[in-house]
Amino acid sequence: VRDGSLQVFTQAIKAHDSAFKKDGMSSLITRLRHNVIKTGLRKICISYSKISLASICAKLNYDSVEDIEYIVAKAIHDGAIHAVID
Repeated sequence: VRDGSLQVFTQAIKAHDSAFKKDGMSSLITRLRHNVIKTGLRKICISYSKISLASICAKLNYDSVEDIEYIVAKAIHDGAIHAVID
């Protein structure tokens, strides 16, 4: 979670999926996934003064630009990052 690597997080979830389902931790996994994305987004914001949403998708290994736009807007609204969407 601290690294902000969605790819590593997804691999860990797939490796331990049966244990998470057995323990009923799906909502926790969803919240952790959002934290991984926000951490990755914070790291990107530190490194770049201007970056496209498509580039953010590529750096986070995320599939949808529309979803990333929503995630970035929510992170801005929540105060997790300081940014502007053009």
